[in-house]
Amino acid sequence: MKPRNTILSLSVVASLANAALSRFIGMTDTFHVSTDGKADGDGSKDKPFSSVETALIKAGGGRAIIVTPGVYRGPIQVAN
Repeated sequence: MKPRNTILSLSVVASLANAALSRFIGMTDTFHVSTDGKADGDGSKDKPFSSVETALIKAGGGRAIIVTPGVYRGPIQVAN
């Protein structure tokens, strides 16, 4: 279980770094994830996704994901 937490922690750090970089280079496609998010969230700051996996699927490549602090349960599977 500990390796999974480490991987998720590294992913969150990478997401935060990506968000900072995207602001620096002017990217506008940033998705948000929050433990307060709803299943029908659109990934905006006001309507965040409820899961990291959903954000990863929707974001694809070249977009930033900002994950607010919290406990996110469930598997995270990313294809490609």
